[in-house]
Amino acid sequence: MSSVPGLQVDCEELLGAFQEADTVRFERFAELWRERRFHAIFYGRIRALERNKLTKKTLELAQQYFLPPYSFQIRVGALYLLYGLYSTQLCQPKQKIRIALKDWPEIQKFQQDLIDSQHYDAAYIFRTLRLARAFHFTAMPKLLNYRTKKKIQENEFKEEFKDPSNRVNSLITNDVLEVQ
Repeated sequence: MSSVPGLQVDCEELLGAFQEADTVRFERFAELWRERRFHAIFYGRIRALERNKLTKKTLELAQQYFLPPYSFQIRVGALYLLYGLYSTQLCQPKQKIRIALKDWPEIQKFQQDLIDSQHYDAAYIFRTLRLARAFHFTAMPKLLNYRTKKKIQENEFKEEFKDPSNRVNSLITNDVLEVQ
């Protein structure tokens, strides 16, 4: 997925630790963020163009966990991760989080679920991102151009992050449902 070695592993480790904490509170996520020194992810002597590319790739990776089929807790962790990455990036102007228009209704439903479940810290962080204009609404999830390779590679993410109901649906096929 990314050209940054270890980025996906680090993000999955952080989200996995957040899932093991069995909470959706921002305080616990912030502790895990500080323990793993994620605030320093954009540090390094790189030129502005490379910094922009790194930031785009990092936000794109984190955004993948924010959408279904991942569990509610992983999606909340991904929201916190996006907030942390967006806030600590060194780009001027800040790189935005790409959201495809087809995903926006699902994200609004997720926001309503946060409010209905009284997870006000997560709802506040989502609102903060919206007010900061952190989202860039696009027609397609990824940037397309005529130089894009024809083969689209599938991203390999951890299965245990996915919502269990979606795993059951993947096991059901037409052969199983046919009545003899």
